[in-house]
Amino acid sequence: MSPTNLRRLYREASRTGNSSTKLKTQPDLPIQPRRIRELLNANSEFKYTERKGSPLLKSCHKMRRVMWAEANVDRGAGWDRVIFSAEKNFNLDGPDGLNITEETSVRKRTYFQGGKMEVALS
Repeated sequence: MSPTNLRRLYREASRTGNSSTKLKTQPDLPIQPRRIRELLNANSEFKYTERKGSPLLKSCHKMRRVMWAEANVDRGAGWDRVIFSAEKNFNLDGPDGLNITEETSVRKRTYFQGGKMEVALS
């Protein structure tokens, strides 16, 4: 890769913060996303950070939540049909690569092999 293209890559990465796959879509970069990640990791100016799964709750969102609560506070008997819950699904043998099974020298018959478990948080 030419020094000019390398500087363009660094400039675009620092300006936009795009992923290596999105940086690859530039027409004059003849390299793969894996090589882009290697080049960015080799440069001490760049540091890998994981992106957050959802955007932050801003003050306008908080204000709209309060407005909704104030508008629905006098709903009366309708609240007994509303369920608020914080539920989380845990994949016991899911895509994270961890398989929660006990390794022993004696083979036992297994009736439950992974699956899902749901936990309600309150």
